[in-house]
Amino acid sequence: MAKVNDDLAIVVGIQTDRDTTNDAVKDATAGVATDDQSAAQSVLFDEDSLSLSFERSESTEPVVSGSFTKRAGYLQRIQPAFSFTTNAMGGARDATPTEAGDWNLSTAQTLLYAGAGFSTETEADPTTAYTLAGGLKYLTFKVWRGDHSWTFPGCFLDPTWNFTPGEKATITWTVLCDDIVFNSNDTFPTSLAYDGSGSAGGQQTAAPPVLKGAEAEIAGLTRGFQSGTLSLSNQSESYPDSNAANGVVFEQTGREIRFQGDWYADSTQTDATGDPDATTADFYNLESDVTSSTSLSFTLGTAVADDGSGRPTALSFSIPNYRYTAQSRVDSAGKVVWGLDGYATSTTANTEMTITAK
Repeated sequence: MAKVNDDLAIVVGIQTDRDTTNDAVKDATAGVATDDQSAAQSVLFDEDSLSLSFERSESTEPVVSGSFTKRAGYLQRIQPAFSFTTNAMGGARDATPTEAGDWNLSTAQTLLYAGAGFSTETEADPTTAYTLAGGLKYLTFKVWRGDHSWTFPGCFLDPTWNFTPGEKATITWTVLCDDIVFNSNDTFPTSLAYDGSGSAGGQQTAAPPVLKGAEAEIAGLTRGFQSGTLSLSNQSESYPDSNAANGVVFEQTGREIRFQGDWYADSTQTDATGDPDATTADFYNLESDVTSSTSLSFTLGTAVADDGSGRPTALSFSIPNYRYTAQSRVDSAGKVVWGLDGYATSTTANTEMTITAK
């Protein structure tokens, strides 16, 4: 009796609206790499990272009379839990960038970012900025495990970026969805394309950027960090809906962007009076109500010029107003390192963070 190989694949496409499943994804027999966001775009992911689970919600039935024996409940719905990890960036859309738009993310990554609430804000030369101005875009995912598949319509995403200096960065995508369709006889994709020509971009052939020479700054000072986690939570709650396919829908109720990092103290830091005090400057920021002076920014990878010399693979992250919420000592070979946690703020809607492809 032979064991079964664990073949895994994910494709994704955009929906026209919240309630309309992307049929090109649901019926897909292969994954593509094109510039069509409604097509079944292949997602290159770490197979070991795929978390896929299902929970049965059922009715509670009366116990057998005169006992505590449970009667079997009846199915109400199946609620999936789904997440996976990708490189923080594949190659941008053009292998030889020379003009505005060539620095856009690949189609697959553009879709994932759109599902988290990012939209292409400015196509420039030599950068493309992504902001939160456009709101969530709903996606349809399809996941194969061998010749079985699950389709997830009406999805949006919570991304967590994981940063370790000297290594590639990754993003863990947690998927929230309203419904699930199981196909017990769906042949594993005949082909999965991860790199396309022109505006499709490349996920496979471009080396993922490594966190080094990041020019990391916090509160206006250049300081390195030992590790960092950036998370965007599209806070949501489940609400009953008689017209929903599963009887419930997830609705966004808020958004929080947090960065937690272990930062080296720097000899150029000053306290509130302007005197050098590397060990307490962070504490003054913790107890201050001023966020306008506590920006946070860094760059992952090396920017590519507009000379057609290679596919862009760099991202810069900018949080203009960063509110400290926690500070803790980190033991680090006798050097002063503070673990700092905080969240992004703004007084203008949807401007709390910008990500720029370079």
